[in-house]
Order: sequence, then C-alpha cells, then structure tokens
Amino acid sequence: MGGYEGATNPAQLSQVVKQYGDVELFVVIVDLDGKPGRRQKFVELEIADGISKSLGANRTLITEGARQEVEVWALAGADDFPKRDWRDVRNHPHPKEAYFIPFVETRRPRLGNGKERAILGKEARKNYAKVSRLCPEVAHLEKRIREYIDTGVRPGEPFDEK
Repeated sequence: MGGYEGATNPAQLSQVVKQYGDVELFVVIVDLDGKPGRRQKFVELEIADGISKSLGANRTLITEGARQEVEVWALAGADDFPKRDWRDVRNHPHPKEAYFIPFVETRRPRLGNGKERAILGKEARKNYAKVSRLCPEVAHLEKRIREYIDTGVRPGEPFDEK
C-alpha cells in the first residue's frame, strides 16, 4: 500500500476494500516511525464515512501501528537477538538501521541472502508470547481481533502507549 501514507489514504484503502469484496476483516499494520499523530490518523480512518461505506454492514477495518517499525516485532521474537535493555530498541528513532539490519547481517552467512526475514518471521510466530510482551501493540491488536471474532463488532481503538 506504499507505507503509512498509502495505508491511511481513504481512497486507496477503499479501492483495496472493493477489490476484495469477499473479505470480512481488513487488518492494516504499518510503521508509525515514532511520529506523534499517526495513531490518531488510524482512529479517524477506522470511523471515516468513506471507508465505512466501502466496507458495508458485514465487514470491518482494524488498524494498528508498530510503534517504530515492524522489524522490531521480528527482533522481539528472534531466538538469538542479543540481550539488551528492550526500551533502548523500542525508543530508538531508527531501530531498523540500528538493530535489525546489523542483526540480519550477522545471520546472513548461515542462512543465505534473502531468507532472513522469512526465518525471523517464523521465529517471531514461535515466540509470539515474547513478542506480545515486548511489543504491547501486538497484544493489543490480538485483543481487538479476538473481540471482533467473538462479537462481530469493530472493537476499541488502536493501541495508545500513554
């Protein structure tokens, strides 16, 4: 969808909704890059008239943002990511460049070029409890999806780390 700008563009999102007419639940996840106001844009997007009309009565949109970058979620679930104060990773303005890319580079000789993200994704899935503990927006997203599945109603708002 072209990152945050594309994912929060009501016209573009409406096009995606129309394209996948049989999908009941749309989940949009993008990097917030630590920028203030991006979470609020998600709240507005979920209740926007244009998106609501595109969705119709039996479909819903749930948005969530990775506090900085989704690569942090992968690091949280990596089996061999070096121990450190996790707040440093979460608070870094550019965690992909500072932590993710160097970490992937240490694995590349063992894994082969291009396979690191897929393997880190599998590790994050296997270590989901750790990921959701270290990245509370992941746990919040899960809660919202479960509420929707249980009730059929769009649940709450995107994660607010206040």
